[in-house]
Amino acid sequence: MPYELKGRNVLVTGGSRGLGALICDKFAKEGANLVINYVSSAAAAEEIAKTIEKEYGVKAFVVQGDMGLEADCVRVVEESIAKLGGLDVIVSNAGWTRFSSIHDLHATTAADWDTCYAVNVKAQNYLLRTALPTFNANPEGGSFIMTSSIAGMAVSGSSLPYCVTKAAQLQLMRVFAASQGPKVRCNAVCPGLLLTEWGQKYPEATIKFMEERAYLKKVTDLEDCAQSFIDTARNSSMTGQKIVVVQKETQPVYLSARHYQIRPNTLVDNAPIGNTPVGNTPIENTRVDVGSFAPMNPDNTEADLQYLIADITINMATFVDEKASPEPAATSDNDGLEENATGIIEAPVAKTAADKALIFKQDLRIVPLSAGIYLLCYLDRSNIGNAKTLNSNVHHDLLSDTGMTSYQFTIALMVFLVAYAVFEVPSNYFLKKFSPSKWIAFLMFSWGVITVGLGGAQSYASVTAVRFLLGVFEAGLFPGLVYYLTFWYRTEERSMRVAIILASATLAGAFGGALAYGIGHMDQAGGLSAWRWLFIIEGIPSVLSSVAVFFFLPDYPETATWLTVEERALAVERLRVEGSHSHGESLTWAQAKSTLTDWRLYAHFAIYFGISVPFSSLSLFTPSITAGLGYANLEAQLMTVSPYAVAYVVTIFVSWSADHYNARGLHTAGAALVGACAFMASALLPATAYQKRYGCLIVACSGAFATIPPLLGWLSSNVQSTAATGLAIALNISFGAPGQITGVWIYTADEAKRGYPTGHWVNAGMLFFVAVGSVALALYYRMLNRRILKRGAVGGQTVEKLYRIWISERNFLHNHNFPIDKPRHYAQSFVDIAQNSSKTGQKIVVGATGYQILLGIPATVVQAVISGNHPDIAQHPDVRALQEHQAILTVGYLLLPPAAPTTFQANCEPKASVTVDHAA
Repeated sequence: MPYELKGRNVLVTGGSRGLGALICDKFAKEGANLVINYVSSAAAAEEIAKTIEKEYGVKAFVVQGDMGLEADCVRVVEESIAKLGGLDVIVSNAGWTRFSSIHDLHATTAADWDTCYAVNVKAQNYLLRTALPTFNANPEGGSFIMTSSIAGMAVSGSSLPYCVTKAAQLQLMRVFAASQGPKVRCNAVCPGLLLTEWGQKYPEATIKFMEERAYLKKVTDLEDCAQSFIDTARNSSMTGQKIVVVQKETQPVYLSARHYQIRPNTLVDNAPIGNTPVGNTPIENTRVDVGSFAPMNPDNTEADLQYLIADITINMATFVDEKASPEPAATSDNDGLEENATGIIEAPVAKTAADKALIFKQDLRIVPLSAGIYLLCYLDRSNIGNAKTLNSNVHHDLLSDTGMTSYQFTIALMVFLVAYAVFEVPSNYFLKKFSPSKWIAFLMFSWGVITVGLGGAQSYASVTAVRFLLGVFEAGLFPGLVYYLTFWYRTEERSMRVAIILASATLAGAFGGALAYGIGHMDQAGGLSAWRWLFIIEGIPSVLSSVAVFFFLPDYPETATWLTVEERALAVERLRVEGSHSHGESLTWAQAKSTLTDWRLYAHFAIYFGISVPFSSLSLFTPSITAGLGYANLEAQLMTVSPYAVAYVVTIFVSWSADHYNARGLHTAGAALVGACAFMASALLPATAYQKRYGCLIVACSGAFATIPPLLGWLSSNVQSTAATGLAIALNISFGAPGQITGVWIYTADEAKRGYPTGHWVNAGMLFFVAVGSVALALYYRMLNRRILKRGAVGGQTVEKLYRIWISERNFLHNHNFPIDKPRHYAQSFVDIAQNSSKTGQKIVVGATGYQILLGIPATVVQAVISGNHPDIAQHPDVRALQEHQAILTVGYLLLPPAAPTTFQANCEPKASVTVDHAA
């Protein structure tokens, strides 16, 4: 019985343009409700949803999501089920490629392979896995349809990764069909050339030539292709099938090796990617395989050059809407191991000119604005230290006017930090929910108003209450800014920018001291003490700036109108691989649990606790420390400028060096060691050695502040899930809150005349702990990285991104009674392959249980390999029999239980390269 589509719930990924949009229209016409998935073209998706709702009277929703991300795949399905009340059909139409010749093995990068595999293969698993419960709950089951490509059935396609991953996609389809039935039907539609608006621009002679070659004497109709998805969904008796929609034979093989050189700076106007326009995209000196156009009409070469994306349109299915990527950055060899996460090794990335231009443009807009925001935040947080000593010689300071004791003042400082610790983590959630510009502007306005209000405090209770509120609203800014950068910059690019933002705290200290010196002369102006004017004057800029932040702080690359279309596409593409991703990626409970139970991260948190003690104490008590160095009243305020100014320069330099040499852990340790020595020297010096102690203060500030940016960059590059980055950063800073609370208690007023020795010793101890902890953690990571490099890639993942998922091969071998002391026997197979100059593309598998037998060979061959009776395995009679069938010997071990039958097999279908299959 046909699968009735009326009233069914359908999800179409990559549905906002081209073939995907037409598929949505076809299903809606049948009476199905739709969820239209898109990457960045929200307007196009919304327009399609409105149109089909109005025209067909069905429900239509849009859901943003990148099919290259597991979290997005899961979320898109979950949101679709929530919006529609269930799912009956999924059309996995999204795909990815970057144009390059399949003959050029250097034309693609590791990023190309990773992204192709993620979108074209892994996404299918994530989508079906998430939808499986609702499919199985449906009495009539569910249908999963992939948009594949004839590129997966022949040596053709827009790129080598695309060709290979489309083949893998078709195999995955067959596995799904065999393993997930009977409730789940899985099929794939494989389009050929589609005459989109751009396709119709081909010269008439070229289209005529293609029609003549076609069995049906016509090119593939776009409507027919879209209708194939409807017919496939309706058929309740079909699964595991490839529906080839092409004008030629069902399994065309395009063997042309002809190439053309596109003219420099040619603009392909509205050239489709599959069926998706990419706009005016400059293509410089790009080799394009013309594939099934060969032989092209020699009399029409110039016309052919005019529309040169032949292989792209013919030999692939529609790939993901809006995923036409400009040339991505190419990855370079790893020139130094980062002390990195469990199984993650960071490889420096060589940037193209387009990358550099985009980053520079982003830097001009994002970094100064973010640094300015944090400067105002830190100014409003730390000015209470200036207020404590400002005009204290005439008793017009904060403590005198409010009747507070030094102990109560410390309590007020601590209350701020308690609120700061509690509200850091939830603040990052709201930043994601409301968008960075809205949330950060709200925080700025709130803390600015509170700072102004602090100027009117009359008692200990009011100061404490206002400081608590200040902690609530300032808590989310720094972790929020660090998290915000993950939307714009790749992992290896963020540390330096975090450093610039964090270094603005030292500038705030310098400016705060200078401002306090100037405002100190306003004492009793308008009947107000100078400390009250300090809060009022320094709070107003935050209030006013919040308006500018609301309108001018860019949220995400996809919505940045100040970037060109090409720049937005590049910005999104850069973050798709080797870096954090856009706002579409939501934190799942599984990711949160993984982050919370990753004990390796707690080593980072412990180190950050250590640095938080001197960071907090210096921020709040530097004016008190300088006042104890023989500087009187307002002069003490002015003397706080130098330590912060020098610390700013040192922080920037250390952060740059840490990124440049890819050694953030060691730079953290070095800076901490310098700071520890300075604090220790200051504690040992006589209380009257003012100049020497002032010099130690400058060095101590520089060392302490310079440890934080590389430490935070080190953490963010070691969070395995990009969606969990915000949680990890917020947790890290929250763990630092107890350290900051400790910092407010170590500089007590009764030690002022002795030079605060306790405070200096505690800070020295904490920084020594940071140095030792950083070195230990760096050595631990280095050990893990070497272990990963020694074992190579696992599960198809490259060395740049690995997780420790392997088992002990040796134990596995012993458990299966397989000898492991004769590697020379299977190594001989490589020699045999190398010696044969007449064969290529063949494979022979040793121990192929469950495989279809193409050529059955007795297990004596396997025993000969294992026992060593035939060291020259190529001379074995059974192997020679295989060679007579023109199969190349490619030997590998498949680990089997002792009783399992073991055979050789040969696959004589021509391929492009030799394959060695071995399970060990």
